[in-house]
Amino acid sequence: MKFKGIVVLLLIIPVFSAFALDAKDYFPLEIGNTWTYEDSSESGMDTTVLAIVDTIRMSGYKAYVYTWEGSEDGYIQIRPDGIWDSYIDLTDTILMKMLPDPFNIGDSWVYVSYDTTWIDSIFTNIEHFSLNFHAISFEDITVPAGSFTDCVKLQIIIEDFLIVLSGIDTINADTTKYGEQYLWIAKDVFRVKSWSLDPFDSSESVDVLLSFGTGDISESSTNIPRNISIDVTPNPFNSACNIIVPEHATVEIFDLQGRSIWSCLNNNSKSIVWAPNKSVESGVYFIRATVDNQTVSKRILYIK
Repeated sequence: MKFKGIVVLLLIIPVFSAFALDAKDYFPLEIGNTWTYEDSSESGMDTTVLAIVDTIRMSGYKAYVYTWEGSEDGYIQIRPDGIWDSYIDLTDTILMKMLPDPFNIGDSWVYVSYDTTWIDSIFTNIEHFSLNFHAISFEDITVPAGSFTDCVKLQIIIEDFLIVLSGIDTINADTTKYGEQYLWIAKDVFRVKSWSLDPFDSSESVDVLLSFGTGDISESSTNIPRNISIDVTPNPFNSACNIIVPEHATVEIFDLQGRSIWSCLNNNSKSIVWAPNKSVESGVYFIRATVDNQTVSKRILYIK
């Protein structure tokens, strides 16, 4: 089971209170940031990419739009009490606390929980599901992306409590815990490794960070003057697009891995045309324009 995000009940070990950690230090949020992971299990290996692709306003807070495995999945928000993961299910916004802010080694908190009730024949079933996190310790971790010191080790605790009633009488009450799972997050990087043991067949799954890219093309800079802008038409496009930027702006295009795939200088032109060559795949890209030491960016979608 994979978790693209991370995850308050009470402070368990008061002695750690002097070492409060800032949640924002463990999850760098900028448009263009990407995390590439390799998942290894008995069923094989695969590579997935988590990417921050845009920002929107949601429930009064700035939200960072992310994709996971190439599809637009959800939104990450920095709120006064921590970092939250969310997605829209029909008309409801589902919130999950990734990291409380601040947090300490020894803390536990609820990532997500829900209650459901259904009737099966004459029985009433009441289920309470919870996914909780517990910050255990600091550890040094080495993965293909490098060596990271003082990673926070988090234990993932998944519980499913089911009560079966016949009328007002309890027929059965049972708690199921799902496997053994841990993940490690590094300062200024986020998740560098996760490990889980399947409770049903005792198989192991290991997720390791292959690379972490900083696109450095955030749209949120407060230093961007009002007359610096990018217009792209059409967007989405399938053959070429017109990029309208200020004169003398340097224009660069980045893929989701933060790699520069095209650049040019706008010399007195009203627009620049980008026609991707055959090697460029369909997907989300970012245009960055820089002029007079000021930068602005825009997301575009190329569909072959």
